[in-house]
Amino acid sequence: MLRRTMRCGLLTLAIGSIVGAGASIGMTAAGASSPSTIKVGIVTDLSGSSSVLGVPEYEGEQLAVSEINAAGGIKDMGGAKLKLMPFDTASNPVNGITEAQDAVSAGVSAVIGGEDSDTVLAGSNVTERAGIPWLNTGGTANSLLTRGYDGIFTFDFDSTQFAQGWLSAVEKAASEQGIKSPTLVLPYSESSYGDEFLSQLQKLVHGGTSIKSSFSYPVTTTAFSTVAARAVNADGSVILNLGYPADGVALAGLFGSQSRPSAATKVVGTAGTACGQFSSLGASANGTLCLFTLSPGSKGTTSYYDAQYKDFQKKFKTIPTEWNGFTAVKFLVAALEKAKSAKGAALDSALHHVALTPANGDIYSTHITFSKTGEISYWPVVVGQMQSGVPTSVYPPTFASKTIKPYGG
Repeated sequence: MLRRTMRCGLLTLAIGSIVGAGASIGMTAAGASSPSTIKVGIVTDLSGSSSVLGVPEYEGEQLAVSEINAAGGIKDMGGAKLKLMPFDTASNPVNGITEAQDAVSAGVSAVIGGEDSDTVLAGSNVTERAGIPWLNTGGTANSLLTRGYDGIFTFDFDSTQFAQGWLSAVEKAASEQGIKSPTLVLPYSESSYGDEFLSQLQKLVHGGTSIKSSFSYPVTTTAFSTVAARAVNADGSVILNLGYPADGVALAGLFGSQSRPSAATKVVGTAGTACGQFSSLGASANGTLCLFTLSPGSKGTTSYYDAQYKDFQKKFKTIPTEWNGFTAVKFLVAALEKAKSAKGAALDSALHHVALTPANGDIYSTHITFSKTGEISYWPVVVGQMQSGVPTSVYPPTFASKTIKPYGG
């Protein structure tokens, strides 16, 4: 026990030395020392199945950093520039630990990233011990925020918010198809994300809505024929997949071809998949509900969002699908300006006491803050539907451009 205590103590000292030496030092106009470069670790899924989320998040982070640095850096810290340092978890939650350790060793002042809840759960244990804040861009599990950590902040909906958003969307869809008592069929991924998503839906269903069937499949599943057949055979009025992006794409393709839902199923949704990821499926994805990415001129957006969307297209030659990373960088900048320090404790405190608005980087017409536990005050669950091969926003009314069509109609 004594040897373990001594080793932990030495590790803590080593981490403290690394963090303290992580930024090159310059002088502010007032003569006080300030880092001239602030390192930000991007610990996320840059390869593997979740890279469809991790890569566009990283691109958004690069866009935000280029804007900040071009505008003079962190002005209240002598114009310090941000430097992104990527660490690829390869869509394997186990790598959250090792990549977070590498980020700490590299002397980062904060970590941004993570598309799988289990990855963020593992990695944030490391950063919390090192006193470095983690700005979570994709993990939705409530358990991320119930560990008593001061240094984790989530830029995505938690399981409760996500479940409520999707439940409201599918109930609206069912109502528009004349279904008064929707029966839900819920295939879900065996993961913290899938388990908590299902648990929250079970708590939230009310009135005439009921869960007819729920069943899990391994997070490593790549062949979804059995999952699709089981969902269809349950014969509910709503099928909603609680899985990751690749899961939703595979199931949407199967539902549109060899495992077509019966006439009783009027609503089909893939909660974890962005509509843009269905581009390869063509007409077979028509009628599928999915996560919608707003485009310039969409209801609920700002002129700032429109400009950033166009800048993203110009810089990366592709359409942006994720904005949490961009927003995380902007929030970190606001915290750095307030704290006038890149040290972990100061950043933790500042992140709890700053707000993001359209005036300082929020892409929506909102006012974003964090609760004491690090939960974001507002992040919209915008649901779209594939209609005639085109992603179309359908829910909530704040962002909807068209009504919801029946699946297969």
